[in-house]
Parts: sequence; C-alpha cells; structure tokens
Amino acid sequence: MRIFNKILLAGICLSAAGCYYDSQEALYNNITKPVCDTTNITYSGKITTILSANCYICHDATNGPLVGNNIILDDYTSLKEQATNGKLMGDINQKSGFNAMPLGGTKLSDCDIAAIQHWVDMNFPHN
Repeated sequence: MRIFNKILLAGICLSAAGCYYDSQEALYNNITKPVCDTTNITYSGKITTILSANCYICHDATNGPLVGNNIILDDYTSLKEQATNGKLMGDINQKSGFNAMPLGGTKLSDCDIAAIQHWVDMNFPHN
C-alpha cells in the first residue's frame, strides 16, 4: 500500500507542477502593438479604401438606391453630406439612435473609425 501512496503522491505533484498561470501581459508584453496613424489621412487614399472595403457593397451609386436606403458614399459630395449631418460617424460608431453599420457585419476597427473621425475633424478635405 505504501508504494501505491508514493506513486499517487508523485503523480499529483508532477501534475500540479505542470500547471501555472501567466497573465497575458507577462507573456506578450514584448510584442509590438500596431500603431494607428491618423496623421496623413486623405480622402482619395485612406477614406475611400476603408469605405470601399466596408460600405460600397450597399452604398455605392448602383446599390445605394436599391439596398442602401438611398445613401451613397462612393462620391465625395454624398459622403460629405453624410459626414456633415452626423449620420456617418453615428452609424459607424454604432451609437444609440443610429443604424449600426456595416449592417449585419462587424464594427469597423477603432483605427478605421479614428481615421474617418480625423478626416471629419479636418473639415472633410477633398485630397
């Protein structure tokens, strides 16, 4: 019986020694997080890229009148109108009282939202 108890005790000690907990910060603290650069946001570069990837499927000149509630975002004038009236930021930030966009999709990344907000804050440059 003593041998069995010693084997059992050794097994418990070995299994317990293999278990430990490290916080995510301790394990991944040295990994560089991506930086969200909003310093050089242009309409023709960054803004249209974000909108093309996330919005134009429903809100371009072809689909906007059919499925996009007649909201068109693929031309500067129409986009500026949505940005000026506050709907653009309300919708993509998924604020209460607005339509959470993209509809049925995941919310835009914080970086993409920050880029669009910066463009709005800069008074919608057409560059």
